[in-house]
Amino acid sequence: MPSNTENVIDNILFNLKTNNIPEEYLGIIEEYMEEELDKYTLHTQEEVRQLLVEPLAILDQYCAQRLLEGRAQSTIDIYKEVNGHFLKYVGKGIQDINHYDVRAYLAYKSGNGNSKTYLALIRSVLCSFFAWLTIEEYIIKNPMLKIAPIKGEDKIRRKFSSVDIDKLRRNCHTARDLAVVDFLLSTGCRVSEACSVTLSDVDLSKKTVIVLGKGSKYRTVYLTDVCVESLREYLEHRRYKSIYLFTALYHDKKITTGGVRALCKRLEKESGVANVHPHRFRRTCCSNLLAKGMYIQDVARILGHAKLDTTNVYNDSNETQLHANFELRNI
Repeated sequence: MPSNTENVIDNILFNLKTNNIPEEYLGIIEEYMEEELDKYTLHTQEEVRQLLVEPLAILDQYCAQRLLEGRAQSTIDIYKEVNGHFLKYVGKGIQDINHYDVRAYLAYKSGNGNSKTYLALIRSVLCSFFAWLTIEEYIIKNPMLKIAPIKGEDKIRRKFSSVDIDKLRRNCHTARDLAVVDFLLSTGCRVSEACSVTLSDVDLSKKTVIVLGKGSKYRTVYLTDVCVESLREYLEHRRYKSIYLFTALYHDKKITTGGVRALCKRLEKESGVANVHPHRFRRTCCSNLLAKGMYIQDVARILGHAKLDTTNVYNDSNETQLHANFELRNI
């Protein structure tokens, strides 16, 4: 069967011949075209469409396997978004992608104003995908092996101060909002975990809550006395019955992560506390526990961290202690 290149040359020569181009010129033109087109791989439009469909189908297989392994749906969505955008940008078959394509894509994303932290996330997601492709024998060489790690920005992320917490609590307009704030501060739960807690998961007498975290792993978190009182007040007067601990204000469906983030934005505006978001409550819980002397291994279990290094990122008690030591010796 003639190749795409041969078909292109034959079609061009036929059209030239029908336009009365002399035979001696056709031979010269054919030689030049063969020499030049030999440098390229030509695809028909149908082949190009297939090249785009095949990688996305393989990506679906990858995401399905990761879902079966217990990855959260939010994580799967990130896999689909990052890998899918990369594959569409490159526009090649899986086997044809090389490290130059990855570098070009990262440069493109960097040029669009994305932070180094986000570029590091993209690299991490692509590394996981191409490692799986190698194991599954879709590819022979892993292009990510030649992509150096990207160091993100070292930003100082502050916890809420006691004054901040007081301002946030005083600007909660409903018992539910106050209960959500106290729950996040007490348990250090991820926002998705807090939204999924059911009434049967909560034991107010023992001040414990069972939460389902990353990797479909259950763990126990604990409630402060202040949080227990806020929850009792909320549950006694809440408008709708539901199996979930936290519901929306105007129906019995569970509160969404978007609903919690909207609450945080309102509290930020009305309290005057800057940078209010759900994850900062988690950071505050972690930092406070460490500052009070709890072992980092125990804090890691409460937060659902598999690695202590992850927990230590949240720890600003070291900085507080360092400042205190400086002041002590600077008298």
